[in-house]
Amino acid sequence: MASSELPPPLLQALTAVFAWTKAAKIPSVVVGGVAASLLGRPRLTRDIDTLVSIPEVDWQDAVLQARDHDLLPRIDAPIEFAQRSRVLLLRHSPIAYATCRISKV
Repeated sequence: MASSELPPPLLQALTAVFAWTKAAKIPSVVVGGVAASLLGRPRLTRDIDTLVSIPEVDWQDAVLQARDHDLLPRIDAPIEFAQRSRVLLLRHSPIAYATCRISKV
């Protein structure tokens, strides 16, 4: 499946994730359903799973930089949740269902 075959809302959110990680110089890789769909057979998914490498001291700055790309926290207190779960829950603001689960490695 080519990226042009992704549903437009998911493609817009994926583009926002790429723009954010590139602008913030955050090493990252897309995994999960979107990656499987791009590299193999289409798979039903409504989120973007991305592994990123962000030192914990930089998490707050990363969340602020994500806002520049319409990626907003999905929950209150996202940093505290990430400290417990190692997952930063973001959503692409124009498209509510296309979410980004960012796992710190």
